[in-house]
Amino acid sequence: MKVAEYRRTVNSASGAYNEETFNNVGGLLKYLLVRAATSNTSFQTTLTDHKSVVRKRYGFVTGELIDESMSIPITGAYTIGIVNGSQDDTFTIVFGVQE
Repeated sequence: MKVAEYRRTVNSASGAYNEETFNNVGGLLKYLLVRAATSNTSFQTTLTDHKSVVRKRYGFVTGELIDESMSIPITGAYTIGIVNGSQDDTFTIVFGVQE
């Protein structure tokens, strides 16, 4: 089993940021982490595929989102959207794919 991990640190502006992942050749999305540097920052997260279809939409969380219970078949690049942030912040994004 091979695992590919995409990891970035990004800065939101006006409470939002979109980050495109690497081009996945195919596999199962197993892990998503979006963590704000400030523990009291609230935000929502969206996961959109390469055809602009929102595959997963998360409700408001404060501080961090961790989803390690998924097993979504994926291919192509995905966009991880941080939206409706309560403030501008620095975020760590980790996207794990089992190939």
